[in-house]
Amino acid sequence: MGLGNDEQLAREMNGLDVIIGAHTHHVLKHGMLVEDTLITQSGKNGNYVGEVSISFDMETKKVIEKEAYAISVRNRKEDEEAKAMIQQLSLNAHKMLEEVVCRLEQPLESEWFQRSVLADELAAALREWCGADIGMINAGMLLDGLPEGNVSREDLHRICPHPVNPCKVVLKGSELREIISYSMSDEIVNLSFKGLGFRGEVMGIMAFDGLEVTSVKMDDSLYHVTDVFHNGKQLVSDEEYAVATADMFTFGKFYPQMKHAKKKYFLPEMLRDLLAWRLENRH
Repeated sequence: MGLGNDEQLAREMNGLDVIIGAHTHHVLKHGMLVEDTLITQSGKNGNYVGEVSISFDMETKKVIEKEAYAISVRNRKEDEEAKAMIQQLSLNAHKMLEEVVCRLEQPLESEWFQRSVLADELAAALREWCGADIGMINAGMLLDGLPEGNVSREDLHRICPHPVNPCKVVLKGSELREIISYSMSDEIVNLSFKGLGFRGEVMGIMAFDGLEVTSVKMDDSLYHVTDVFHNGKQLVSDEEYAVATADMFTFGKFYPQMKHAKKKYFLPEMLRDLLAWRLENRH
């Protein structure tokens, strides 16, 4: 769950001898002792191997001593068998990624800060795949556009590398309007972050399918939502709408309205798979 949550657990819960931690990629070379709990983490990318040593008294049924180490293996001799296996897997992956998904007669541009064709295509793919009323996705999910010509799975992996799955969330009209307004704020549009599967640079504007959103730039230099239409009608505050989007939004970090909403995750497909499906059927 990450070092911060591990520390909170250690402070607030009794009886935890060791927490073998991960997710935030910290390197705790000798572990971290919080209250009486030993927390371990050993970085990322296999640069360190973690070791935990616990001495236990069988008679008293208590831990006498505990130690943790993050041991660097970066200067160890490569294992030739593992190296050969990785090379073969890489060749197999490259061969799979060479598959042509479609051929474009003209480029499909992608923009982070203004509406663009490719982001709209991804929003439409989400709505159709998930059987939702509305599709919405931030333009920053697409790192680049696609040129004219053959489009391979490697091309789609390059422009949409995130391990992010599609999800359908049921929201009230009032909740959806709040989310739309926040998604258009400078705070979100220009947000640069890593985590929750996101591998992009900035969030970018939100692309919608099944919604017409109008906004106006006010004296505070920010865009404010004036109208939101679904199928030509204003959003109804108490009416429920099925919204297809990225699963990372349902964890509550950006849009708390989604955290406790009714939801359905679509696995194992990722966003790039939906984009491939959309382009293959349209081009």
